[in-house]
This record gives sequence, C-alpha cells and structure tokens, in this order.
Amino acid sequence: MAPGRQQHPGFLAKQTWIRLPPHIFSKAIKMLPQVSSRTLLLIPILLHQAVTVVNAQGTSNMPPLNVTAISASGGDSTFECWQFGPFTSVTAPGVNDASALLLTTAATQVNYAMFPAGSTGGLHRSPRLQFVVFMTGRARITLPNGNGTYEINGGGRGCMIVSADTSDVSRVGHTTDYPGDTPTGVMQVPITNGRQGLGRYRVLHQGTCTEEELGGTITTPNDGGGYIDG
Repeated sequence: MAPGRQQHPGFLAKQTWIRLPPHIFSKAIKMLPQVSSRTLLLIPILLHQAVTVVNAQGTSNMPPLNVTAISASGGDSTFECWQFGPFTSVTAPGVNDASALLLTTAATQVNYAMFPAGSTGGLHRSPRLQFVVFMTGRARITLPNGNGTYEINGGGRGCMIVSADTSDVSRVGHTTDYPGDTPTGVMQVPITNGRQGLGRYRVLHQGTCTEEELGGTITTPNDGGGYIDG
C-alpha cells in the first residue's frame, strides 16, 4: 500500500454520513449543478413515492437509461450493462413535462457519504441492493482476480451504478478505491423488495456499459434479451 493511503474495511468505511429526509434531499440535489442532467432527473424519481405523487402520462421519447451494474454469476461478482426503460412522461409539481423511471418500490432510506481522497473501501460485498451515485470526486471499482475495473468520475457520465453483488449471490464482492485528490461524495439509494423494486430492466451484455451506451445511443441488447418486469 502506498504511503499515506488510508485503508478502511468495507463500503461502510470511515466516512462522513449525512442522512437526508426526502424534502431536504430534493433541495440538496438542486445545489449540485455539476451532476449530469440525466442523473439529476433520475434521483428525485427514485424517491417519488416518498416525495410526491407522480402521475404517469404515457411513454416518452427519452432513450432508455443504460447503467453499469455490479452483479454476480457462479458466486463471483461481475460487471453487466443494464438498461432501464422506457421512460414515462409525468406531471407533478416541479416535474411537469419531465420523463421519469417509475420504480415499483420506493427507497426506505437514502444516505450521503463522503470518502476521503486516497482512501479505499477494501474488498466487500454490497450491503444491500441499491443504486449508488458518485456525485463528486473519483472512484475505481475492481473485481477480484483481474476480472475487470470500472473508473468513475463523480457527477459525470456513468456516475450512477447498480450495486447488486450482495452476500446471497457473491462470495467475496469487489473493491472500491477513491484515488482522487478531493473527497468523493456518494449517494446510496437502497431498493426494497429485491430486484422487483428495480422496475423494468434488462441486461444488455456482460461487462461495463460503453460510452455510447451510457449516452443512450445504443438501446438494443446484442443477445436480443427481453425486459425483466419488477
């Protein structure tokens, strides 16, 4: 380990936690202009059942959302590219004319964590099924045995992932490091009711999403697989 590098076991490492009520969380999101617009749109919708009632008005023309997921196969953590969609046009105060992904189950608790620059979460499994949004800083997710690495710039394209390599499907998990020069802010959005709470999604392919997929320009899975309805 390099001199000065901080070792913290597990994702629940030495960090600063801020637990936000839904109405405060919604305001906090508006104060983060560096976060990509698609991520800003999705985060409040992830919590829509706790914040307000969103009325669906039919399918929108917004391209599906492609997200890198940490999943598992044969007991080993893997990267997959998942696609969520289609988006739905909604009407509600503050989000009129927006397009949204409506989850079947709202998150029960949202946490915002600050990881020190140069720290590491060590080897761990996801403590729960959750969306994880890297708001600021940098992160590097590494699978054991050289099976893959995913680099994330906080607030940029690809800054949101699904963390699904929980203890029931993965033997050892993955490693998360924070190699940036500034702290990394991470929003954790747990999903209740298992994968049913994710709503409608499908696996595009094994491995992380490409830049084109993260941009929404590739919408058809190579294997022709269908959606999984939550």
